[in-house]
Amino acid sequence: MLLFMKTTPRHPARKSAWAGLLAFASLVLALPAAATAPRTFLVAPSHYVQLRAEIAPGLKDPGLAVTLAAVRADAEAKMKAGPWSVMDKPDRLIGPSGDKHDYVSLSRYWWPGPDGTYVWRDGQINPDMISPDESALADLMVTVRTLANAGYFLGEDRYLARAALLIRRWFIDPATRMNPNLNFAAGIPGKTTGRGIGLHRMKWLPMFVDVLGLVGTSPSWSAADEAGMRDWMRRYLRWATTSKLGLDEKDEPNNHAVYYGAHILAAALYVEDQANIEEFSQRYFQHQIINQLRPDGELPEEMKRPRPYNYAIYTMTAFCYYAELARGLGLDYYHFKGPQGQSIARAFAWLIPFLKGDVKSPKQLCPSSSAKAVSW
Repeated sequence: MLLFMKTTPRHPARKSAWAGLLAFASLVLALPAAATAPRTFLVAPSHYVQLRAEIAPGLKDPGLAVTLAAVRADAEAKMKAGPWSVMDKPDRLIGPSGDKHDYVSLSRYWWPGPDGTYVWRDGQINPDMISPDESALADLMVTVRTLANAGYFLGEDRYLARAALLIRRWFIDPATRMNPNLNFAAGIPGKTTGRGIGLHRMKWLPMFVDVLGLVGTSPSWSAADEAGMRDWMRRYLRWATTSKLGLDEKDEPNNHAVYYGAHILAAALYVEDQANIEEFSQRYFQHQIINQLRPDGELPEEMKRPRPYNYAIYTMTAFCYYAELARGLGLDYYHFKGPQGQSIARAFAWLIPFLKGDVKSPKQLCPSSSAKAVSW
């Protein structure tokens, strides 16, 4: 029997009123324009407004001086980072399409053998396989998150303006933008130019849609910027849900599938794609809980890996991103139970002995795990 609870929707994709946001209406009216409720999805808009209201008096509070100084210092450092573009990579790394706008990355767990043929070493990162595009996208996402949060909470529009510039260069400007696909991600020299698991490079989207919401409160983010970003996201969403590589990633058995579902739901929420919102907030998400978590909480696919604890926590992080996105639609996946009792809560409980130091590895909790790992 499935146990599935609904909560009050907090998501802008729903047409019904947000009870939580109404509670903070007076705060919104009392704050400066920069503190207007952002259009966010991973974190409720009302939470951003509330925290901004709580921080505002603290800007002059010596008790918060150290923390706020650290936030500002981090943002100031990020003001000097970038900008980045897929066009920055050397010509020798352009993908098979010949279009430099295409993102290109390699599979980091593959190493050249004695005969030059690449072999897989699970969990062992080959630094030579980290491509400029992969590094740049990761740096971009970390930077714009820092700038957007600092800009919104500290009321510093120049941080938001810098984030807008960085986003514009990577996603919107015709001369520098990335094409909305990952056709050439996670390639292996001599074997393939791209694989479905390359979609994992977009695992940042649940966080990124909130960044867009925060930047959207700034006059530095124009209507044209918003239209351009939505166009990119719609095109990426279409590719990710219909291409062979996208469908391959959708069917992966481990953390890849959870991150796939979460990032697809984030994109769908941002562009208000109701069909994908319904599919990925309900059927697909429930399928992942039921099939990836055992009744006792074990994550069997992650127990096959050389660092099972790391992979288990990594997967549960994705489940939480996913659950928070769905919570904005009124769906409570923290209390969802599969037909055999599979649940996110039970998975966390299963990890507690390791976190407490009672066992050295989650494998000690499930000695029966013996399946062979899949080559990523």
